[in-house]
Amino acid sequence: MGGGGTGNATVSLTLRATPPSPSASLSILAFRATVTGVSLTPSSGSPVSVALVSGATSSYVAEFARLESDSALLSAAVSIPAGTYSSIAVTFSDVLLVYCTQPSSGVAGCSSGSLTQVTGSAGSASTASGAFPLTVTTGEKLGLAVDVNVANAITTNGQTISAVNLAASNVLTATVLQAPASTTDLSSGQIAHVDDLYGVVSNASASSQSFTLQTAYRGAISITANSSTSYDPICSAQSFSCVTSGALAAVDAILNADGTLTVRNYSPVPFAATSKDTIEGVVTAPPGSVNQVFNIAVTDASFAPSNSLLSGSIHPGDLVSVGVVTPQPFFIVSEGLTIPANSFSGSTDVSPIQPGQTVAISVSGFVAANGSSAFGTASANGVALRFSRLTGTVVSPTSPQFTASNYPPYFGFTTNPLAQITTTGPGTTTDFDGTSSFSEVAGDTVSISALYFGSTVSPAFSAASVRKH
Repeated sequence: MGGGGTGNATVSLTLRATPPSPSASLSILAFRATVTGVSLTPSSGSPVSVALVSGATSSYVAEFARLESDSALLSAAVSIPAGTYSSIAVTFSDVLLVYCTQPSSGVAGCSSGSLTQVTGSAGSASTASGAFPLTVTTGEKLGLAVDVNVANAITTNGQTISAVNLAASNVLTATVLQAPASTTDLSSGQIAHVDDLYGVVSNASASSQSFTLQTAYRGAISITANSSTSYDPICSAQSFSCVTSGALAAVDAILNADGTLTVRNYSPVPFAATSKDTIEGVVTAPPGSVNQVFNIAVTDASFAPSNSLLSGSIHPGDLVSVGVVTPQPFFIVSEGLTIPANSFSGSTDVSPIQPGQTVAISVSGFVAANGSSAFGTASANGVALRFSRLTGTVVSPTSPQFTASNYPPYFGFTTNPLAQITTTGPGTTTDFDGTSSFSEVAGDTVSISALYFGSTVSPAFSAASVRKH
């Protein structure tokens, strides 16, 4: 192998996605693929396999709609031989994209009968540009961001998506993660935000300020808190005592150059049910208030540690019809973001639920989809507002609020909605990627991870993250 010496280095990988242009007017609800392998090709010799953070390669499921605004941890501090590498390859299987159409301007929700699941073949994507050729020296701690270009992976005609091919040309790029720089709000030694990790806490240790988060689709992730960690305002002590084994939690983390994760913000998800079976998904149409039913396209889940109703039966991209039965009052997993007056919090009726919102439900019963129906069915005894992911074009870039246009048609916006940026607070603050603060200008494309309160609320969004493309 050329250059770099004969010792070893470590590499950490994040996974992210570049969205189609907002002007394409696409409504992609979920886009999953299982990552079955990653390898680096040296300038000479055999490819070097890079182990995934999930441990078992078949268990790492990526959801690319989420990754347009957020990054996921793919590999952490994997030892590789020092030397020069010419390319990286990622192999995918179980590819599924869910989209809908809404040709009627100003109408919220997917048009009737338009929800469509498009499958793709297994295949491998690779890139030899961007970070490559890449020389890695002995002892180096390297971070790479692996990016999937969604527009190059799909075939479209208007709002219709007819094919998905993650092995197509120019789908994959890779860049070196570096900080600090003008394109990040991170500090020295920090190389990426890894936000909104969602799962069940175990091995919580007050002495080491550490715990493990068991996710549904990306394995068990070890995380450590420090003096800079913030806690959701519902944590009265505002300390690590809020972290308890067996709790369901959402965690914003920072990936360090050495491959470790540090908690940026910790938020318990306080469903009353003792079971930690939950499903998260994007609401596809206005709910049925009479029968208390709404439909979602699944984006994430958590599984009860034992006797789970969901494990092995629910996946990102699945469609589920949710019936709400005698729930606890709805709540917002705010993480300390700025929240406007809204009708969602405290409701026990589905009427405040809006198309485009992402909600988590506490599951008391579940039947998977079968051959006679594309929809599974779930009974919910709790509903929580979670983060929607969407891409738009900046119109008015005045921080701490901004407006954008060209959001997905099924949101049904008739005016450009206002998005709130949180710069201070008892919990988390908005983080940035592609910029060190909100310095966008009109015409820039941004993807946001944001709480969505509905088109009649202002601000309609409270942004947890903003990524400038």
